[in-house]
Amino acid sequence: MKEVAGGIYQIPVPLPGSPLGHINAYLIEADNGYTLVDSGWDTDEAFNFLKEQMAGIGARPEEIYQIIITHIHPDHYGLAGRVKRLTKARMYAHYLEKEYIRSRYVNMDRLLQQLEKWLEVNGVPADELESLKIASTSMARVVVPIMPDALLNGGETITAGSFNLKVFWTPGHSPGHISLYEPEQKILMSGDHILPGITPNIGLHPQSGSNPLKQYFQSLNTVRELEADLVLPGHRQP
Repeated sequence: MKEVAGGIYQIPVPLPGSPLGHINAYLIEADNGYTLVDSGWDTDEAFNFLKEQMAGIGARPEEIYQIIITHIHPDHYGLAGRVKRLTKARMYAHYLEKEYIRSRYVNMDRLLQQLEKWLEVNGVPADELESLKIASTSMARVVVPIMPDALLNGGETITAGSFNLKVFWTPGHSPGHISLYEPEQKILMSGDHILPGITPNIGLHPQSGSNPLKQYFQSLNTVRELEADLVLPGHRQP
């Protein structure tokens, strides 16, 4: 863990078996505790790593009072449920992301039926349909599905210590993806919207909306207007 700005710590939570290596969670210090932005997978290894890193600055997960999720992909959202149950922290996410929690991580039957039809219409051979349909279902085992306490639309400001984080809706990588901008410090917490050296996956699927690539370009135009001296991404280095 390293302090990337005064009171903001980057925690590279490990993603065993993933080519990404780790996901960047961010811990923001305040007088009354900590805000956690994104979390990692729900594994004992990830949770113990979070505890160990926090201990390095004399903190404990129980002191997290806010959790902000940029989007509900497993590497960003999976561990949030365990942390929330431990701390009773207030969790924030975009309202569109909430819509997909149950269908992706609780009862996947309807989504899998939609996906099978989607793959068939788009030319996937019949003998490959079943394996491709369930290709990502194993990710549900690294997620504790829990509903957010506060739903975001974009435009809100969340106070975290001395930082006032303005919420920007930046869809494309995910329909309800958000980025957080601190105007005084000129810091952008970009989630998976902007990544150094690699590009976000902009995929077309039953829950992506009709034109996610168009949304992604529009979101890029949104953040290009911001004055940012430091970008804190979901993967790789600031």
